[in-house]
Amino acid sequence: MIRDVSVGKRAGFAFGSIGAVILLLASFSMFELSKLGDEFEVVASHRIPALDTSTSMLTSFLNKRLQTANVLMAKTEQQREDYLVNLRESKDNFDKSLDKMVLLAKAEDANGLLNNIRKHMDTYDTSLTKQLDLVANERFQEAEALQNGKMKNLRELITSDIRNLVEFQEKRITDSNQDVQSAKIDALTILIITSIVSLFIVITFSILFTRSLTLPMRVAVDTAKKIASGDLTSTINDNGKDETADMLSALKEMQGILRETINEIQLSSSQLAATSEELSAVTEQSTRGIHTQTEQLEQAVSAVTELSVAVDEVARNAESTSNESENANQRANIGKARVLDTVNTVDTLLLDLDTTTKDVNSLAEQVANIGSVLDVIRTIAEQTNLLALNAAIEAARAGESGRGFAVVADEVRSLASRTQESTTEIEAMIQAVKSNTDNTVSAIRNSHERAKAVLEVANQAGDALHEITSLISIISEQNLSIASSTEQQAIVARDVDKNLVTIRDISSETAAGANETAASNQELARLAQTLNELTSRFVV
Repeated sequence: MIRDVSVGKRAGFAFGSIGAVILLLASFSMFELSKLGDEFEVVASHRIPALDTSTSMLTSFLNKRLQTANVLMAKTEQQREDYLVNLRESKDNFDKSLDKMVLLAKAEDANGLLNNIRKHMDTYDTSLTKQLDLVANERFQEAEALQNGKMKNLRELITSDIRNLVEFQEKRITDSNQDVQSAKIDALTILIITSIVSLFIVITFSILFTRSLTLPMRVAVDTAKKIASGDLTSTINDNGKDETADMLSALKEMQGILRETINEIQLSSSQLAATSEELSAVTEQSTRGIHTQTEQLEQAVSAVTELSVAVDEVARNAESTSNESENANQRANIGKARVLDTVNTVDTLLLDLDTTTKDVNSLAEQVANIGSVLDVIRTIAEQTNLLALNAAIEAARAGESGRGFAVVADEVRSLASRTQESTTEIEAMIQAVKSNTDNTVSAIRNSHERAKAVLEVANQAGDALHEITSLISIISEQNLSIASSTEQQAIVARDVDKNLVTIRDISSETAAGANETAASNQELARLAQTLNELTSRFVV
């Protein structure tokens, strides 16, 4: 079936298949990298800022609680004023973080928690305002009762909601990491399977293409060797429709023509031999006197005749060779055009690989930016830890009255520790993604180098075809020159042959009829012997 297509089309299909496989792998890699880039964009632009903001909310609220307790426990009016300034600052920070979190929140669960926090915070702020009024009027017992009563429940509710919000954001980041890992595994699996299938297809095409050329060529070579050795009995069968099939068909036709020609020559040789024997018996006595002169003249005529025939054959062969050279030149030009198409295709592939490399490098830069955000979060966690440590020291100094303050400080330190651990985990995830991105860049770079190698080979093939066409043109011109020269020699040989025939006729006219008969007999005998020797080498 593959032999029904020409060699040029088969070669174009084979190289086109290789290019299609490379383009398919590159397209798939770009698609998977785009998916990973979108996921990282969500994490970097939304989920990490949301976690940072929710953590800031918790820190601000805990600091707000701390400053409220400090206001109640202040020993001097100046200390109370300082704590009030810190309290207002904490409240402003909390309100800013809450407003920012409302803009970042997309999930229904997060919006529900934010609504609860805002509602409880409004109630808490109302109670806080009332408490501060009591402190301003030096009604400390009532303010402390409010602190340990209604405001305590609100503090616990708000703290719980904010922690749930932080845990929700941490879970969202963890889910994103799992999605990225799953997408990476799926992409690698599909890429490996696609590569194996593509390699199998390329190898299969290569084997079929090679066999479609070598098998008929081997048959043609074997047949030509048999014909060269004189064996014309071999059978040539081929059902293909390509150039090799045309060559085998031409060999088969040549073999048949040779077989028919040899049979006719053998038959004519036998007839000539019989005629020669009959004439020899009749003219033996009458040719003795002029034997020497006639023999020399006949040898000259035979030599010139053979020369004329040989020159005509050379002229025909030169003309045939010139035609074949022209055909070969046309096919070489077609091959050269196919090679140029291959070069253009590989050039386009190199441009696509360059674009893919730029996209992957951009993704690596975004991953590095995420690392910078993690550094900021780590710094905030460390500062929060130091603040909690200072608060614990102040609580220890306050003694029994600072116990609640110490509990808050422990919670802040615990939160800071968890924030640092989460930051470390996220940083490890980013490093893993960066490593995979670097591997992808390396794979694309290798594909780029292989494509450049294919381009170089195609250019070399184009140069070689150009040299072939130039040489074929030179050979064609030389064959035309040879054909022209041999035609002139054939004309001269025929003129010489005519002159010798004229001389022989004059000699025959001056001799007896027996001399003419003897000369004819000798010529027939020689031709019969020559034909027998030539045809005996062939097996028909």
